[in-house]
Amino acid sequence: MARGPMLVGASVAAAAVFGVALWVATGSDDAAREGTGTTKPEPSEPAASPVETNKGRERPSAVRGGIKPASASAKGDARTRGGAVPSVEPVVSLDRARKDFADIIAELEGVAAQGRRLTQPEYLDVYKRGNEALLPLQQHLDWQEPEEAEELRTAQTEFRAKLREVEPRPGG
Repeated sequence: MARGPMLVGASVAAAAVFGVALWVATGSDDAAREGTGTTKPEPSEPAASPVETNKGRERPSAVRGGIKPASASAKGDARTRGGAVPSVEPVVSLDRARKDFADIIAELEGVAAQGRRLTQPEYLDVYKRGNEALLPLQQHLDWQEPEEAEELRTAQTEFRAKLREVEPRPGG
């Protein structure tokens, strides 16, 4: 006879858990909150974009540096969520990209051979131009191909090493 009350208690507990799960799954909590006044009112107008909200400021924080917030790519561009990154065609040929990059390296070697350091504005300029020269190489060469991957690794490593040789010293 002791099994009868335990079986009834377990059945009631299981039914309660099932009921709560069903209640949560069907969204009944929203209907229950409607009567209490705790639901969020629906906005009459769409929320202003970060650019509109920050008009008059120097740069809106949400688009600082040209980087979109993570939520923008889900709504703000043409890619499907989780889709492949759009392919960008290189603007220059592979030979031209190699020559442009070699010119940047030669410029850095020339500065290093003079034994001088770049000023901060010079450093920023050559850093930007060097990365702009690396971009077409990255667009042409495939990281999946061992020889091409090695060329990219070597180019990036060489560029960083040459920059370190001529970078401005703190305080002067």
